[in-house]
Amino acid sequence: MKTQILKIATILFITIFTISCGGSDDAPSPPVTDYFMRAKIDGVQFEALAPRILAGRTADRITITAVLPDLRNFEIYTDDYPSNPVGSYTIPATSGTTYSASLRFGDGTSIFSAVSCCGLECAIGTRGNLEITSISATEISGTFSFIGTQTSGTCPRLKKIVTEGSFKSGITL
Repeated sequence: MKTQILKIATILFITIFTISCGGSDDAPSPPVTDYFMRAKIDGVQFEALAPRILAGRTADRITITAVLPDLRNFEIYTDDYPSNPVGSYTIPATSGTTYSASLRFGDGTSIFSAVSCCGLECAIGTRGNLEITSISATEISGTFSFIGTQTSGTCPRLKKIVTEGSFKSGITL
């Protein structure tokens, strides 16, 4: 009986020692982020969460992208934006503006773009809106919506209606 109690005590001691010395409680854990890109495409929800969303910023371009494993993806960018890029961007840009912007969705087989049009539909006017609501050296957030026309093929081309778009992402330089 003493031998059995000694074995149990030894196993218990080793287990407790292993658990308590398994690692430092002070070790940094990976950061938890709340980065996302969400939208409805023809009424169907799209959602990409960190790390599948990424933004980049240079002196003349801001790009926000999201890609899912099934290859559905978004690309949003604006070029030649004002010194404070917080604000609204219409697509196509209205006359007298200095920026250009693009909203694109890929469904894995085709690309649908707010700047793409075919025939008479090119005269329709605003096809998309991008709103940058907040930007810092490390994060960007905003909203978007657009009518995306397939970028290739004969007229008339397929369309995707993108509504309720929103994003928040870290920025890489």
